[in-house]
Amino acid sequence: GLVIDIVIAGEDWTPPQGLWIGPDGGEIGHVWNGTEYLTPDALAPEHGLELASKSEPHSSLAVNDPSVFVVDNPDTENALAELRDQAQIVYNVPGRTACDMSPATVGRLSKVSNIIGIKEATGEVSRVALIRALTAPDFLLLSGDDATGREFMLAGGDGVISVTANIAPRAMHELCAAALSSKAELAASIDARLAALHADLFCEPNPIPAKWALHMMGRAEVGIRLPMTWLTVDSQPKVRAALAHAGITIHA
Repeated sequence: GLVIDIVIAGEDWTPPQGLWIGPDGGEIGHVWNGTEYLTPDALAPEHGLELASKSEPHSSLAVNDPSVFVVDNPDTENALAELRDQAQIVYNVPGRTACDMSPATVGRLSKVSNIIGIKEATGEVSRVALIRALTAPDFLLLSGDDATGREFMLAGGDGVISVTANIAPRAMHELCAAALSSKAELAASIDARLAALHADLFCEPNPIPAKWALHMMGRAEVGIRLPMTWLTVDSQPKVRAALAHAGITIHA
């Protein structure tokens, strides 16, 4: 039920991917951002989603773009359907794309055989029931918002694609296990310790705060690849306090 959203690596560029953890804590596979935006150009053979098959992940993310999903687009659906050797998880993040993928659109796209789920990052927990009513039982509903991930899973979601899990992977796994088992009180108690991380890991663009936090934990070197810059001095106390609230020891 848990997907770690980013991989913190060295300054040598690696494809952004996530580690997919099952309910028992075992590794299922990887989720890779095959392309940042699902546009007609990205669907060309030399771009985006085609590249995903070369790294053999479990699935890749496809982000909605206004030019594709504002209206029905059979060409896009047909292109996705042709990528039968690569499972796709569509990604609804209107805060970045300025375009909301409605539950009705998700329901329609879920009929494409290789679209296996959605990363739903609006933070609107009510969407779980709306999407469930329009999709098959095995269609994956994954929260893309750590702050509401617990409620999302308790409402019937299947997991969370998490940024906080980079910093507190065991706690996030335990949170997911509790929520997916309908242990609401236990999930809430774990989530309370992580609430500040959920918020303050986004005090500057992700993954800037996460990289700084991992450095403070002794798990990453100083520095970050451009165009991102190191966490500002003004933001560092927020992330430091969030780490302390989560009970995470820092070494730097």
